[in-house]
Amino acid sequence: MIETKPTASENRKRNAIRQETERKLYAPSNILLEKIDKIPEKKEKTPELQVSAECSSDILVNKQNVSLPSFMSAVADKFQEQLEDKTSEDSIIPVILSADPGTWPRILNIKQRDTLVENDPPQVRNFNFPKDNTGRKFSETYYTRILPSGEKTTRSWLLYSTSKDSVFCLYCKLFGEGKNQLKNENGCKDWQHLSHILSKHEESEMHISNGVKYSKLKSDLKNNKTGIAEHRLYDNEKNDGVLLLYT
Repeated sequence: MIETKPTASENRKRNAIRQETERKLYAPSNILLEKIDKIPEKKEKTPELQVSAECSSDILVNKQNVSLPSFMSAVADKFQEQLEDKTSEDSIIPVILSADPGTWPRILNIKQRDTLVENDPPQVRNFNFPKDNTGRKFSETYYTRILPSGEKTTRSWLLYSTSKDSVFCLYCKLFGEGKNQLKNENGCKDWQHLSHILSKHEESEMHISNGVKYSKLKSDLKNNKTGIAEHRLYDNEKNDGVLLLYT
C-alpha cells in the first residue's frame, strides 16, 4: 500500500493539536512559577534598637581608642596644672582686719596677732558716740589715765568698737586667757562703772603680764627675733592672708 504524503494543511493541523496538548500539560507548572515570582522576597532586618546599640558601641570603642596628638595632650596637661594651681590659690581666703576689735575673729592665729602688734590699731576719736538707754555713752576722756601724782598718761591699750559700741583691752584681747569682759567677744559697755572697771583692770596681774608680752613681741618683731618654734607655727598657718584696713 502506497503511503500518501500529508498535505500542508494536515501538517498545520497536527502542529496545532500538538501545541495545544503541550500547553495544557505544562500550564499548572507555569502558573505556579508565576505565583512564586510574584511573592515578594522576604528580607531579614536587624531590629533598629540592636543596630543603634551596635553603632553606639562602635562609637564608644572608637572614642576610647582615640589618642590625642602630642601637642594637644601637652596643652591639656598644662590646663589641668593651671586649674589645680587656681584651686589652691582660691582656697586661701585672706582675713580682713580693721581697727575695730569687735570685728576681729574670735580666735586669732599667730600671723593675725603679729600683724596687729606690728600695726597698732588707732583709737576712735572725733566720733559721735551713741548713748545707751540711760543716756550714758563712751567718751574720749577714758583714753586718759590720771596717776595719783596728777600726771596724765594715755591708755593706748583701750580700744572702742563702733560695731559693738563697747571697749576692749588690746593686750588682753591678743594674749589674755580666761574670762575678762574687756577681751570677750562683746567687750565692755558698762559706761556707768567704766572708770572703776578700767582702773581695776590696768592694775591687775593679768593685764600687766599681757602688756609685757605685747611689748616684748613688738620689739622682737621689729628686730626680727621671734622664736624658732613660733616661726614654725607661723609657717604652718593654713590661712596666712591678712589684709589691714588701716595703716
